[in-house]
Amino acid sequence: MTSSAYDALRSSAPPEYKPCHDNVAVLRAELKATADERDLLLREVEHLHSRLDNGHQLSMSGSELHQVQSYDRLKAQCDTAVDELHMLQQQYSDMVCVFVIGFLLRYLFSLFCLVSVRLFLSFFSTDNCEPDPPKETLQR
Repeated sequence: MTSSAYDALRSSAPPEYKPCHDNVAVLRAELKATADERDLLLREVEHLHSRLDNGHQLSMSGSELHQVQSYDRLKAQCDTAVDELHMLQQQYSDMVCVFVIGFLLRYLFSLFCLVSVRLFLSFFSTDNCEPDPPKETLQR
């Protein structure tokens, strides 16, 4: 190809495709801007994935998200309180059983002691022995 044919071809090409140093610099600037935009979008995608992994929903606004977190926190506190109440109820039941059993054992022991003393006293009572002689006969 001759230089005149080449010059004719170069003049008919659009200005953005003309081989000159200015076009290469513009292309490099566009490439850098595109790469920067790509990196920014990748960071945003990673941020959104991390939010999804943390259990947040993208469609919620800040106040809705706060309400969901508050509900979850309150539900966890309620579950903890219910578990503690069940534990306290079991401890109370155990204490009442121990108290009642202890009370019954003390009552039965006291009753046993009373019955034993009565039997003991009835065994040695004076009703089964001869009556004492009257005092008059002793003075004579």
